[in-house]
Amino acid sequence: LTGSVAHSILGGIGLGLFLQYNYQISWPGPHGGAVLFALLVAFILSYFKFYAREQNEGIIAVLWSVGMSLGLVFLYLTPVNVDPMSFLFGNVLLAQITDAYLSLAWGIILCIISVAFYRPWQLISFDPSFAQAKGINVRMHLSLLLILASLSTVIFVKIVGVVMVIALLVLPAMLASYFVRSLFHMMIFACLISLIFNLVGFTFSYWINIPTGPSIILSLATFYFIVFAFLRRKHFYRF
Repeated sequence: LTGSVAHSILGGIGLGLFLQYNYQISWPGPHGGAVLFALLVAFILSYFKFYAREQNEGIIAVLWSVGMSLGLVFLYLTPVNVDPMSFLFGNVLLAQITDAYLSLAWGIILCIISVAFYRPWQLISFDPSFAQAKGINVRMHLSLLLILASLSTVIFVKIVGVVMVIALLVLPAMLASYFVRSLFHMMIFACLISLIFNLVGFTFSYWINIPTGPSIILSLATFYFIVFAFLRRKHFYRF
């Protein structure tokens, strides 16, 4: 899911820049275009999951490739010199103080929503049929999860880019699964891991003068392989 959204929103970024520089249309702009494409992908995935016979994996692959292709075409047709590398691999220098406030606000919103819907999401994650039998609106909750995941992907794109945002969303959860058993503890632990390694990545980026996005991902991946190679083969405490 995150891979499909991350790569498809390049189409929205390209469309926003294309309209802005070719026709002087300031809305939606690159970020508004990314949000629109992210929501579009979420609704398409939700529709195919519940109302179509096609496999989700196939639809994800199609959206992934079409979004990337549209984005690159729009960037090519933009009259100004737009460097696609900053969108593909991120550039923290493009971030502003408003982006930091936006990320903080979005994090608070996600925490509130996650606490409010923790029980139904837990049931849906492990057994959607049982959740449906308990009277939970599975379609609504899964659609909400898709929308939240899509918008979260947009938030991270400016720092690590559309190519590596998948790792930033997936690796903390994978690491947390080695240390905790419950879903609630995994959510908390994954947030802490993400925070710590974002700081570690920024520090290494400053010290050795490398791009911030790859520095964050490499720090996370290195720690993951250490955990996988050593801790997975031993008995250690999991709470």
